[in-house]
Amino acid sequence: LAFNLVPFDLGAAAPDGARRGLAARILARAVQDMIERHGASQDWLLGGGFDAESTNASLAAWAGSGYTPASAQDEAGAALSYVKSPGSGVGHVFLSPNLSRLYGPQDVFLVAREKSQADYLKRFGEHRPLLLRLSAKGSGAPEANMGQGPEFNARIDAALRRARG
Repeated sequence: LAFNLVPFDLGAAAPDGARRGLAARILARAVQDMIERHGASQDWLLGGGFDAESTNASLAAWAGSGYTPASAQDEAGAALSYVKSPGSGVGHVFLSPNLSRLYGPQDVFLVAREKSQADYLKRFGEHRPLLLRLSAKGSGAPEANMGQGPEFNARIDAALRRARG
């Protein structure tokens, strides 16, 4: 199994819908560019603190080349977007019950309500689940943990202004 993993968190840098929508379009365009120009044609998994609905809509607007985007979000704002490639060997992506707001095709994600891993393994012994759990460690915006602080925020704000202009 090969896939591209993009951890992504807008955090406090984009609390409003306009910035989150712009970030969703930039993220979708970056995935498109990596596939078309750099041959990164495996599945894509994007996870973190972003708006799943906007990101899925932006990914779907581009997905004319056989890629299937699907997104899920929890009540706390954590999201997961999965972009399934045309030749993907993945049938379904199993989600924990807290990721219940789904966007995109309903057959990509299966929400494992009231299921345990032990129950799954007993019923489907040869098909072991792949479990991936991403969570932020610490608090505050990611740039604060990288030691870049306000200067980093100023660069992001300048890039957003240029993108709008």
